[in-house]
This record gives sequence, C-alpha cells and structure tokens, in this order.
Amino acid sequence: MTVDEAAAVTAEAAADIHAWQSLGLLNDGSDLTREDVERVRLIGFVARRGIAPAELARICQEQGDMLASFARWGITPGREVAISREQ
Repeated sequence: MTVDEAAAVTAEAAADIHAWQSLGLLNDGSDLTREDVERVRLIGFVARRGIAPAELARICQEQGDMLASFARWGITPGREVAISREQ
C-alpha cells in the first residue's frame, strides 16, 4: 500500500505518515505493510491523546518497539479493532 493509500484508509495526512517514517515509527519506503497501516492508526490515536510522535519515537527507542505487539494484535484475524478518527 502506498503512503497516499494509507492516508486515505486511515484519515491521517500523508505528510504526517512521511514524518512518522522519518522518526523511525514506520518502515521507510513507498510501500507500507498491513502492520505499518495499523501502526499509522495507533500513532494517530496516541497523538490525538497528547503524546507527540517524536516523544513516542523516543520512548520506543529507549524502551523497545512498544507499538509492534499492538499493531500485530490489531491485524490478527478475528481481533480486528475499528476505531474511528473521532474516538
């Protein structure tokens, strides 16, 4: 999935997704995996609750990738979680 497609699916700005890639929160490159798209949802969710992506990147660098298990959980068949941007 391209960054633009991920932006359309998640309602996050493509510029934000590129910024999150540069912070190391997502894989680099033009193609995003299903896990990356779930990470986009999680990063946006956390950002809307007041934790800046740069702070999240710092925490993940110091404590390990805290998003991985949540992203994988979100894409497990039968455990999908749908959260609207407003929630």
